Amino acid sequence: MSQAPVPTPETPKRRSPVPLILLVLVLGSGAVYGAQQYVWGRTHVQTDDAYLTGNLVNVSPVIGGTLSAITVSEGDEVKEGQLLATLDSDSQKAALAQAEAALAAMKSQVPQAIANLEFQSRSTDAAIQRARSAEAIQQARTQSAQAQVALADKTSTSQLTQAQRQLAAAKAQAAQVGLQAEAAAATVHQLEAQADTARAGLAGAKRAVETARKGVDVIAARLSGAEADVEKTSRDEARYKGLLEKDAVTRQQFEAIHSQAEGARSNLAALKEQVAQAQSQVAQAESQVEQAASQVKSVESQVLQARAAHAAATQAAQAAKEQAKVAEAGVGLARAGGGQVAVQAGNLAATTAQNPQLAAELATANAGQSQVTAKREAVNAAKTQVDQAAAQVASARKALANTTLSSPTAGIVVKKTANVGAALAPGQTILTLTQGKTVWLTANFKETQVRDLRIGQPVTVHVDALPNKTIIGHVAVIGAATGATMSLLPPDNATGNFTKVVQRIPVRIALDGDLDGLSQGMSCVAVVDTADKTEHSERILKGWDGKK
Repeated sequence: MSQAPVPTPETPKRRSPVPLILLVLVLGSGAVYGAQQYVWGRTHVQTDDAYLTGNLVNVSPVIGGTLSAITVSEGDEVKEGQLLATLDSDSQKAALAQAEAALAAMKSQVPQAIANLEFQSRSTDAAIQRARSAEAIQQARTQSAQAQVALADKTSTSQLTQAQRQLAAAKAQAAQVGLQAEAAAATVHQLEAQADTARAGLAGAKRAVETARKGVDVIAARLSGAEADVEKTSRDEARYKGLLEKDAVTRQQFEAIHSQAEGARSNLAALKEQVAQAQSQVAQAESQVEQAASQVKSVESQVLQARAAHAAATQAAQAAKEQAKVAEAGVGLARAGGGQVAVQAGNLAATTAQNPQLAAELATANAGQSQVTAKREAVNAAKTQVDQAAAQVASARKALANTTLSSPTAGIVVKKTANVGAALAPGQTILTLTQGKTVWLTANFKETQVRDLRIGQPVTVHVDALPNKTIIGHVAVIGAATGATMSLLPPDNATGNFTKVVQRIPVRIALDGDLDGLSQGMSCVAVVDTADKTEHSERILKGWDGKK
């Protein structure tokens, strides 16, 4: 039998070292990367809860009105002072024209008041001069009568001549005093007519006060309703804001509630302004009542004085007539040639009896100075009314200028909230602009990351919208409170419902270099190098937040 072949034993295969080498390389790379990340993490903090922000400016009218034109659209770049919108200005132009007409009317009253003052002053001076002249004449007459009594025994011829002269003088005096009495009567009628006019003006001013007070009551009644509306809409706005943050309502719904709240607040402000204006009108009407009452008192005082002057003039005219009769009798006696001394003695007594009357006329003329004072006060009142009318013209011009809305700053139109034809309330926003093109970064770091943050530390910023662009900045402001404390419903751990959550601290980062292509609201990733633990405020560029 043939022998079976013996099988050759198999040589064991050697395992390839490649997997082991790869494992060692992976572990080594991971260890190196982990070490690098550990070292990097000790001097850097990073967050993706960051976004670009900047200043926004709301453009709104100071006065209410209808929007007649808007000259810009969303996305337009505007310059400071550029015309943005205009309101319908017909009512403001009419108010300006009315105020200017009132000013012209008030100015026209000033020359008349000055003329009245000058006339009254000259009339009073003339009356005083006449009274003093009459007093001097009376003294001369008295002296003449005394001389006639002394000469009566010497010559009857001189007595006759003197008597004839006295007769002529008495007639002239009677005619003069008669004219004065007629002038005094005319003055009394004129002043009584002025008194009636002043009383009518006082009654009209009182009615104006009542009307103005009723206007205040009507607006005040509307004010309580407006306050209640503001309170309700403000509560709805706060509630919708919280719901918006929770995505429970849409932005459009929140904006509608917000617009209602803004409209209610604007309406309340307008009503308060109307109340203030109505109260001012009440005060002005009351001032006019006081002025009218003062004018009535002044005119009534003038009427009393004029009546007294008329009575004195009438009495003087009667006395002058009596004196003329006495003079005629003296002429007859002188011609008769007998009892001349007795007649002249009677004339002397009659002349002396007129001295108190002339003194009363002088006192009445001096009393006319009070009328001059009243006319001077009327001139001052007219000038005051001119100043008030000028202030109303300036206010009307300001209101007309407020119908034109210009850009308060250079920037870009972000949002337009009103269209042509809309009825706007004071303070209602129609456009929202950016304040220039300046933006900065607001990064919300965890409270465990801000321990080593310092002002001026360098920051590397990556914008999600511009993945190939890296921006360098510096820490400018480290928030003094967490974002939760400024929320609509801040946490209150004292209630017992406590859940510890890592809070976020807002940090503002000033950006350096080119800011083109950056818009407010863009999401970013911020990395702060905290290796340097000292502050360097000098590294922050001036005007990083748009302030000059």
